[in-house]
Amino acid sequence: MEHSALIANEDLQKFFSDVDMTIRLSQTEGVNELVIYPATSSRATREEREEFQRRVLVASRALVDYIRAARNLYDYLDAHPQRAESAFTQLFAETDEIIVATTEEEKDLIVDMRSAMTRVSQTAPEPKAQERFLSLADRVNDPFPGIITIQLPVAYTSIDGFKRIDDKTVRAEVTSPVEALTALEGRWLSPDPLAAAFREDKWDPAAAARTPRRASLAVTPDEVAAAFTEQIKPKQLYRLRWVGSADVSSAAVGRLRPSAELVAGRDGQRPRAKRPRSGS
Repeated sequence: MEHSALIANEDLQKFFSDVDMTIRLSQTEGVNELVIYPATSSRATREEREEFQRRVLVASRALVDYIRAARNLYDYLDAHPQRAESAFTQLFAETDEIIVATTEEEKDLIVDMRSAMTRVSQTAPEPKAQERFLSLADRVNDPFPGIITIQLPVAYTSIDGFKRIDDKTVRAEVTSPVEALTALEGRWLSPDPLAAAFREDKWDPAAAARTPRRASLAVTPDEVAAAFTEQIKPKQLYRLRWVGSADVSSAAVGRLRPSAELVAGRDGQRPRAKRPRSGS
């Protein structure tokens, strides 16, 4: 169920007074600026925050193991470059049993890397660990009432913090765990088949075989955890600027918890705002 109301731009903050963020819409010399200052998420308990940090470290150990397994395979492929395309193809075989390799050593290296990739995606060796990890990541890091999408009547001139959808549309949302991991691609490993899988890119074994291979010798779980945490935390502010009409349409969608929707009027109309009840 939703509440609806017609509100003026200057009253946006009042409408969201029970949401832990500050919203400011201003205009100076024809330049419009919309800024959102999110607070720290208050939905997680102290115990949940501590659990999340423990789970991040467990997942980081799995990622270090994956990099180590990749290094072992890449060392082998450096010595047998003619086997690279085949090995990169077998990384995504349906099962270990159908892997094609010229030697037991090669097969073992491929299987080890496949197993390491699975452990990273599972985040921890326990039932429903990934589901719990994603749930905690949302509660600990996301301060927004929903995914806030902003649509402008004209193209924006600058963007800070928001995710670009197109030249008129942006989205305010925190980085997901998958996006955080893919953002680290190339830092310690290249090529990175797991990052390609997370991005749902079509894996090109031939291109991977041509890519210079590199795998870090010294990365630690603490280093991975720190880099992941830096990627996943919300931005300090989300700023959007454009020239022309100050009208802006926005909607909060895609969240399994109360969301908010702002639909600002055009052609002189006042903004219309809608929010579901907290129990919806």
